Amino acid sequence: MKKVKDQTVDAMDSNKALETLEAAMARIAELEAQLEFAKKAVKNAKSNKEGPARKQQAIDLLINKGPLSVLDMASELGITSKNVSSVLTAIRHMGYDIHTNGAGQKYIAGIPAVTEAEEPPAEEPPAEEPTE
Repeated sequence: MKKVKDQTVDAMDSNKALETLEAAMARIAELEAQLEFAKKAVKNAKSNKEGPARKQQAIDLLINKGPLSVLDMASELGITSKNVSSVLTAIRHMGYDIHTNGAGQKYIAGIPAVTEAEEPPAEEPPAEEPTE
């Protein structure tokens, strides 16, 4: 009789241990999901913090310095070329018409290229009035 009682107690202990383990595993899964959500929220907060400013910097760079390669833009902005590509994609989604010239440089269509030594057009001398 004692053996049957011990087996019953062992079975009850095993069931209780299994239930406790299952509850712990469910809690771990909940915490992991919360952690992933928090990581995404932090990542989004960082990108939203820098995103608009970075996009505006890239737009200003293309407007003011003319066609630039992705590597030149990365150097000017202090980011990687992969990030430049992401910024250019975001700028396109904002409605800017980004093109690539034959040299692989990016520019915003409709904005004249800027050159280092742009000079204003020379003024024509005033026309001499005919003397009579």
